[in-house]
Amino acid sequence: MVSFEACMEAMQLVLPDGTVYVGDRAFPHLLRLTRYGRYFSWLFRLPGTNLIYRLIARNRLALSGFLIRKEKGAKCSIDEGCE
Repeated sequence: MVSFEACMEAMQLVLPDGTVYVGDRAFPHLLRLTRYGRYFSWLFRLPGTNLIYRLIARNRLALSGFLIRKEKGAKCSIDEGCE
């Protein structure tokens, strides 16, 4: 069982056999499960990719504002979603 706090700290991938991968270690495994992601999973073996992942993860809420447009005046929170 993965705690709520651990999930809020970093992405968690739990495989059917019970293996848990956390954060930048989970992402290559997720990519391998997608149609074309397996062609890019090797990128996570390059030096420095864990630093890039952590930078993006640490700023994910701020970055989501650039990627997802919401109506003017809408408020969003992790617990309640967007209103």
